[in-house]
Amino acid sequence: MNDILTTAIADLNTRLNGAQFDQSIALVVENVGTLLIDSDGARMSEKRGDCAIFASQKTLLGLMDGSVKVMPAVMTGKLKIKGDPKAALKLTEFLG
Repeated sequence: MNDILTTAIADLNTRLNGAQFDQSIALVVENVGTLLIDSDGARMSEKRGDCAIFASQKTLLGLMDGSVKVMPAVMTGKLKIKGDPKAALKLTEFLG
């Protein structure tokens, strides 16, 4: 598994801390892989979610360290969202 994904999974699971998701989110990291986030936490998976969020490695790292904020990243095209936007909004609670 890629180091970026390993770090992201650990960070997301800490942030989620047992939060309940009614829907699933696929976080697709360009040229790296896909994380699935749902009520079981974050993990590597190629499954589709109710919502897909597409990001580069750089954007993902910025989200994790706080240097990239979700809404400006969406507005500038650094994050692309497909599917249910409500599911994406739920994740923003944990990413800031």
